[in-house]
Amino acid sequence: GFSIASKLSSRIGGLEQALRNVGDAKSVLDIAESSMNNVMDILIEMKAKAVQGANGILGTDERGYIQAQIDDLAAEIDNIASQTTFQGTSLLSGTSMVFQVGEASGATLSVSISEVSGNALGVDGLAGSATTDFRDFIDVVDSAITTLSGVFNEMGIVQNSLSIREETLSQQITSNSSARGSIMDTDFAQAQSESIRLQILQQTATAA
Repeated sequence: GFSIASKLSSRIGGLEQALRNVGDAKSVLDIAESSMNNVMDILIEMKAKAVQGANGILGTDERGYIQAQIDDLAAEIDNIASQTTFQGTSLLSGTSMVFQVGEASGATLSVSISEVSGNALGVDGLAGSATTDFRDFIDVVDSAITTLSGVFNEMGIVQNSLSIREETLSQQITSNSSARGSIMDTDFAQAQSESIRLQILQQTATAA
């Protein structure tokens, strides 16, 4: 019984650490997702600027101002990508990670996050400030939004897998703890009954 309980204790320890690992993995993805939300907001703003610049009623100076604003937004995407890190690991530069999400050596989950930068998304600036440049850039931004939406979808699939794994680990910890307890823990009802029986025998012996 002690041998079985020891093995169960070992497994419970591994499961509990795996559960913490899953929590760490979810934290990593939450950080990446938060930054990607900021990038998506910038892309939406770039789309609005591009539509504004494509309007033929604007003069050369006004279109130049809008071009400068779009270039600044592109630089901000790169700033967000470079600052999105976890324990020194850049998360938006085409990162691949393997998380240990179980107590067995093979219980791993591989995660790949596509690069999210102005260059990777194709929105690293405008070549010119003519209305045709802005119109072409509208299509570029639309493509970037579609690409980033795909990255969001991939991340959502992984997050869902981690949530399922988290629930499974919690159930396994409960089940194994219960099995260990049935071997090692005292049966209080039986122990109390045995204690009373011994007290009666002691009292009888003392009386005799």
